[in-house]
Amino acid sequence: MQEISFNKILIGFAFSPNLKANVFEAIRLADFFDAHLYFLHVGSKSVSKEQTLNNLLEEAPIKLKQVSVIWQEGKPVETIVDQCKKMRLIYYYLVLCNAKTWLSFTWVLLLEN
Repeated sequence: MQEISFNKILIGFAFSPNLKANVFEAIRLADFFDAHLYFLHVGSKSVSKEQTLNNLLEEAPIKLKQVSVIWQEGKPVETIVDQCKKMRLIYYYLVLCNAKTWLSFTWVLLLEN
């Protein structure tokens, strides 16, 4: 059986009630694959948002060696696709979660093999 490995994992995140669970799961996956973890927030950057994410990273049970955060304003789909191209990500997994409208992106996982 061929071993699968990923060098980069890109997680799109929003400041939703699921943020902590999403961050911890992303960290777990990056640790499992020994990958560089990139967090992407499509929207404005603020001191409070940055502090919220930093607090979660400090609280996480696993401390990764390679973590980067990308803050970029724009339209979610176009911004995510643009980052995929820049990072040469070849596989992506997108979860759309909003029971009422199904238009809200709350978790995006992008992997590079």
